[in-house]
Formats: sequence, structure tokens, C-alpha cells
Amino acid sequence: MESKQIKHVAVYLRKSRDEGEFDDVLSKHRDTLLALVNNRNWSYRLYEEVASGEKIESRKEMQKLLRHVEDKMYDGVVVMDIDRLGRGENKDWALIKDTFLYSETVIITPNKIFDLEEDNDDVSFDFMSIFARLEYKTIKRRMRQGKEAGARKGMWTSGRPPFPYYYDKNTRSLAVDETNRPIYRAIIEKYLNDENLIDIAIWLTNNKIPTPYKIKPNGKDKGWSHVTVRRLLKSDVHLGYITFGKTRTKRGQVEIVPDEERIRAMGNHEKLKTPEEHEKIIERLTKNKLINPNARRNVLPLSGLVVCEKCGHRMQLRVGYGKGKGKYWTLLCNYVYKDGSKCEQKGKQLNDDFYNALFERIIHVDPQILKEIEIHGVRFNDTKVIIEVKEQDLNKQKRALEKLYESYEESVITKQEFVERKELRVRQIHGLEEEIHELRRTLENKDNFPTITSMYKRIDKFQEIWNGAVTNEEKNKALKQLVERIVYDRDEDRIELTVCYK
Repeated sequence: MESKQIKHVAVYLRKSRDEGEFDDVLSKHRDTLLALVNNRNWSYRLYEEVASGEKIESRKEMQKLLRHVEDKMYDGVVVMDIDRLGRGENKDWALIKDTFLYSETVIITPNKIFDLEEDNDDVSFDFMSIFARLEYKTIKRRMRQGKEAGARKGMWTSGRPPFPYYYDKNTRSLAVDETNRPIYRAIIEKYLNDENLIDIAIWLTNNKIPTPYKIKPNGKDKGWSHVTVRRLLKSDVHLGYITFGKTRTKRGQVEIVPDEERIRAMGNHEKLKTPEEHEKIIERLTKNKLINPNARRNVLPLSGLVVCEKCGHRMQLRVGYGKGKGKYWTLLCNYVYKDGSKCEQKGKQLNDDFYNALFERIIHVDPQILKEIEIHGVRFNDTKVIIEVKEQDLNKQKRALEKLYESYEESVITKQEFVERKELRVRQIHGLEEEIHELRRTLENKDNFPTITSMYKRIDKFQEIWNGAVTNEEKNKALKQLVERIVYDRDEDRIELTVCYK
């Protein structure tokens, strides 16, 4: 096709994340292609995206471009090179070729115009697509080799690091976010002092500590979960290790790589927990997993106490009757999410053996745990840690407000931008000041924190009521004076129970 027949074109630009390209590369490509278009006096529409080039399904702008080409909206598509269109599977190249061929749309590069209706151009396109695929595989292999080599040297090569680390580009290693350091240590100390995962997650959420990955389903931040806390506690990154290659893709399926095949090395980053602490954490996590018998009955004493770990809602006790069994009770979670899907938690028939084992665990609370909580003043110290973190955040917001005034005075931002940003900063500052005020009031009233004496009194009271209880309702009352909730989670035949004391 002669250039005089081309009037309206699409300009397609793609910066590939997996190729390690930078913004200036995309800018140079844009300048080159727009200069080409303007010199020919073509009208154009620009398509830009940042995406991996392996599959079209992951590239929104490319999908849109192909739909528009198929609708014959353009005389040609301008790209820096053929491999900018794709480096993926053969079926993707077939789709690209068919779309351009049947719409009679040409492909324009700074060096050549490809008309796929011409035999020579058609063959050239096929060869270039093969070379692009080979080059892409070579790049991926080299990138993986580079990541493996970096991991062996103790560098971080595995994406987003765990809380409270962040990736330092200069050292290619992890550094500690000093604002979140005391929060992480508080999580470790709480768990080692026998607080459970659910309570730690609630404590973090109630104190408005940002979640590590800022996950906001449906646009709402649901806060910390017990799963996030468990993964954080189990992570050996905080012991100083770097692990690479936990998963791999085989024939389009992601599979877990065995431990012995992974790369594990001592990293260059700061350690945040000791081997002794890690060993105690793993030991407790393992002990919390209980093997549950097949069935259980007469569990009305647990009414209103059992919470589903998966969705966080109260579980129900349903009565049933079976041949040879008679009357029995089953623990079920019937919660339905807003989208109509049901909680995936599996219920369980409950028998007397499990019932007795659970209550033995509840009654025989280790007094040493209570003594350690009292001696170290865990909750009292936790409040001081939160105040320190909030004050650091408050100072940061105040400094940001001062810089905002400087930007406005130096005409870096407009008046409208200044007013909007100022309103946001002032609102955040006032909110933090109120939170700090409330925390200080709590700190002043030490009576809000449980003491060893009050805990022993509640245990004695529970045993007194329990020993004299006749009905299930009396047992339930006795439990509720001591136990806040019992968190239930099932994985096949394995049940994990966490007892949360008041």
C-alpha cells in the first residue's frame, strides 16, 4: 500500500515490565512514532499500555486495538517494531495476523510498511514473529537466571516483601520500615504471650494499622485477618533468609515446588526475630491443630461461642437424628456473603470425647501464661507502642502540610489543588490527634488492663459454677464468664481450635 493511501492510523506503544524497560524508553518510542505520523500528515489515535507481552489476554489496550482494526477503523497501525505487537503463543500471533490480513490493515514501522496481502511481507511477518517468540523466551530465561543468582547472593528478587520490610532499589535488598518495626515486634510478643491469631488481627484492625498488602475487596478495607497474621508469624524472611522459586508454571498450571528444589540463602537484610522465637511460634501453631473425632453431641454449652475462622461469623448448632446414633448435634457455618456465595467452612458432628478434651483445655489454663502477661504488662505496653506509631504518623502529616504550603507559595500547584490537598491533610491530622487523645486516656487508666488477680478470680469462679452446673444452660453461662469465643477452622479431617479468654 502506498503511503498516499494511508490517512488515518493507530499508534501502538507498549512498555514491557518483564523486560526491565523504563519510562524514558517509552517516551523515546512515542516521539519517534509521532514524528513519523506527523511527517506523513496522518491523523492518529494513540494506544499506550504497560504489560507483559506474553499473552494478549493480559493486555487491555492490545485487545481494544484488535477490535478496532477488525472493524476497519484504521488504514494502518504504527509500531516501533513487529515484536511490539506481541511475543506470545502461536495462537496469539495467528490472531494478530488474521485480524490485519482480513481487515486489509497494514503494519507500519519506522523502516518498513508491511502489507500482509503481499507474499513477501506475509513471509517476513511469519519469520519475525518466530524470532520475537525466541527472543522473548531468551529474555525470560536470562531474567530468571538473574533472579536466581541474586537470591543466592542474599538479594531480594521475589516481588513485594513481607511486613515490615520494603525493597531498597539501591542495595537490591530489604530494609525495615521504622514506623512498622514496633508493630511487628508487638505481634511477635503478643503471640509468644499466648494471644491468638484472631485477637491479634482484631487488635491491628481496631488500631487502624494498614494491612501489609492493602487489599480492599469491593473497595473497602476489611482490615487484618488471622491468615495474614499466621503467614507473617511463620515467615522465615524475618529470620534473615531469602527463598526463591516457591512455585512454577507447567503447561499453564501453577504448582508448588518442593522445599528441596527451592533456592534458600541467608539474605543481606536485618533479622527481626530470633531462631528461638521462631521455634516457639512454629511449635504453638502446630499444637493448635487438633485431630477431631468423627462426631459430637450435647454441645449446647458452646452456644454462641464458636466463631468461623474463614468468614468471622458465629457458627450454628443443628440437631439431627440418625439410625443407631439417636440425637446428635452438628456445628455448621451458614453465612452467605453479599455476592450470594456461601462460606466454604465445613461443619462437623461432635461427640463427648472431643467435648471433654476441649473443656479440659479451657479449664487448665497455664498460670505461668497469666503471670507473664501481668509481669510484662503486655497490653499496657502495646498502647504505648500504638501511641508512638500514631505520633510518628502525625508528625509526618504535619510535615506534608508544611510542604504543601511551600508548593502553593512557589506556584508549584494551583489554588484548587492546594485547597483539596489541604482539606485532606487537615482531616487526617485531626483524626490522628483524636486517636492519640483517646489512647492516652486509656493509658492513664491502668484499671482497664487485666491483672493476674482478676484473671485467677475469673478462673476460680468458672470452676465453681461449672462443678455445680446441672443443665447445659448453666454450663454455657459458666463458659461465657471466662471464654470470649472459640475460633473453629477445618481442613479435611483436621480441626484447628483457638480458645480466646476474656
